[in-house]
Amino acid sequence: MVTLIAQDPCGACGYVRHGVMVSTVRVNKRSMRTYGTNLIMLPDRCQECGVTSKWPSVIDRWRLVPDDAEKVQAYRLRRWPALAAELTGSGGAS
Repeated sequence: MVTLIAQDPCGACGYVRHGVMVSTVRVNKRSMRTYGTNLIMLPDRCQECGVTSKWPSVIDRWRLVPDDAEKVQAYRLRRWPALAAELTGSGGAS
């Protein structure tokens, strides 16, 4: 289980709205996939000006919270040790 957050500016006033999704994910070497049921909380009204606006359906706005990002990174390094060399830039190329 991981927590993801999204940020989107209000179309009327520019206030940055925040959304939260809690989901079960499958962690791959360079990606993640959600599966099962997700709990998503997105405000339908801007907290600043009160205007109702829809959230864009752009999935790349979701980001892991810092604690969960560290857990995912640690899992990837345990599961794929060669990934550590790629991340540090010392991939063995001379």
